[in-house]
Amino acid sequence: MSTITDWIRQSIEYAWAHPEASKSYVMEHAQEMDEHVAASHIDLYVNEFTRDLGTEGYRAIHELLARAAEEGIVPPTPTKRLYEAREI
Repeated sequence: MSTITDWIRQSIEYAWAHPEASKSYVMEHAQEMDEHVAASHIDLYVNEFTRDLGTEGYRAIHELLARAAEEGIVPPTPTKRLYEAREI
């Protein structure tokens, strides 16, 4: 699993260092957006949590899944196993 995580992290870091590399792909799939709007959307959703969720991010996911399970939206999941390394 760490190899896949490393590949994803390297890809994200490359994209941050070379934003022009994905520009044509982004604009091809954007709906009526100019480049500045597309860039601001990317900045909004691709951030430090993308690189590493950290304890705060893992806790947020844990809380979201727990609330969804309480409401019957998703089945209860063994999320504890995902977060044990983060001491949640």
